[in-house]
Amino acid sequence: MSTIELLIILLCLGALYFVIAQPTDDDNTFELTPEEFEIFTQQKDDPSDEPVTVMFYAPWCGHCQHMKPDYLRVARRHRRRMRLLNGARYPKMMRRMKIRGYPTVRRFRRGRADKEELRDRSEKGIETFAKGGRKGRQGKKGKK
Repeated sequence: MSTIELLIILLCLGALYFVIAQPTDDDNTFELTPEEFEIFTQQKDDPSDEPVTVMFYAPWCGHCQHMKPDYLRVARRHRRRMRLLNGARYPKMMRRMKIRGYPTVRRFRRGRADKEELRDRSEKGIETFAKGGRKGRQGKKGKK
């Protein structure tokens, strides 16, 4: 093998490593631990009164896996306001938050959960809910 061929191979491997090693916008970017959850929902360093949104999910939940791509698309547009918490990994947190099923999406303002939970699991419904709207109430007659 010539020096030039070896150099080309090394350059290709270096480029491949560079592409693989780059951070991506996968769901790990948005994952919270219970400690991070407390900080995120308290919003102590955020002067705005905009809500933050958390999707509580389980990896084995089919409904969660169906909804998660839409949630992540919206989360990428609202980076500072949306996160995920793996309830199967943190069952104590689920009991404390009184979450009985997956997926559950809640909004928080200054550490307190809104009474309303997301009902409309479409991308548009998630977007509206995350912005503080009430459209997340799909299925209720006479209400939009």
